[in-house]
Amino acid sequence: MSQLSEAELTRNVRLQVILRVFQKRVFLPLAAIYFTTVAGFSLSDIGLLAFWFAAIQVVAEVPTGMFADRYGKVTSERLGAAMNVCATLLYVFAPSKLGIFAGMALEAIGYSFFGGACEALLHDTLHAQGRVDQYTKMASRIQSVSLAINAVLLALVPMTYRIDPRYPFMLGTLAYAILLASTFFLKEVYPHKPRTAKTVQTIGAKITILKLHRKFILFLLTFGIISALYTAPSDFVNLALRDLGLQPQRMGILFAAASLAGVVFGWFLHLFKRFPFRVYALTDWFMLFIWLASVWTNRLWVLMAAYVITMAFWRYRRIIYQEKLLNILQTNKKATALSVMNNAGQLNELYIPLLFGFGAAAFGIPKTFGLAAIASIGLLFLWLAALRTIPLGSVPTAAVSPEV
Repeated sequence: MSQLSEAELTRNVRLQVILRVFQKRVFLPLAAIYFTTVAGFSLSDIGLLAFWFAAIQVVAEVPTGMFADRYGKVTSERLGAAMNVCATLLYVFAPSKLGIFAGMALEAIGYSFFGGACEALLHDTLHAQGRVDQYTKMASRIQSVSLAINAVLLALVPMTYRIDPRYPFMLGTLAYAILLASTFFLKEVYPHKPRTAKTVQTIGAKITILKLHRKFILFLLTFGIISALYTAPSDFVNLALRDLGLQPQRMGILFAAASLAGVVFGWFLHLFKRFPFRVYALTDWFMLFIWLASVWTNRLWVLMAAYVITMAFWRYRRIIYQEKLLNILQTNKKATALSVMNNAGQLNELYIPLLFGFGAAAFGIPKTFGLAAIASIGLLFLWLAALRTIPLGSVPTAAVSPEV
């Protein structure tokens, strides 16, 4: 068990708000626009850049999760924040294709160091306080508060774009610097004592383990496709908003509106736990369909309304999945387990942005999203099949030695 005082554990939880505020890209609404207008990127280049980011995360995600489990989650978060500071400095002072690609590489590795470590630290801290069963509720409330603060930043930072396109990225550097400084107030919490039950070594038990994890792979693969369809084409959505007449400096207001809607949603997320897990998973798919179809309509007001609704949901969508995964696996290697889940989405981000880039160049952005919306209907049947493979309880102890 943790040797930290209750005050130190409480500070860990409260600092999660600061971490979530400043680990978000305050320049996100303008990234694709900046890259196309300042660095001369084409639509295909935007797709290639997203592929580059995903490819590096695919390689780095699990090793950085293992690093966090072995050398400390707080150390991992500090490395991630430092790399993000360096990345945004490249966006500001080297806005060429080479500089942008190098910055994206640093940012991809930085977020990999942060990804599983941040969530695992919260989970371990709550466990040390004896309230790990409140993980979903606490994580969603923390996200709500951080989104309220982030909404202000997202509304104000893009307004500096008109003065100088580099200013939003300079403010992004400052945000990441605050993030780095905040990590020095965190305290490492080591996992609770490993379970003492012995692993059953019979052939029958091993066959059961193999069957369970083989079925779980189908869920991870389908979950990964859905996750990637939310995130991989996001730059093209921002370009679609611009093409439909939304001025770059006003995009932050739209992002802020989505964050404020997320504040409200976050206070009710834990209520999904009253329903079967499949209800939440199918809601997730439905939100994705709305997201894709709204771009297809090629109407600004439809896209803006759908953006606010779906992004409010997306801000929280991983929380229940994370708790479900940790409850099933029952492992102390939490950062590694969550990194594997993140990897499921990143693997699909290797090709999805390329497809959207080529499709946007050939057919236009709205038609490309229309094809994706139609394809997502077929994905629904695979998702239903995958959900039938998820066990309702935890994996037997034989399958989940903390050292796995």
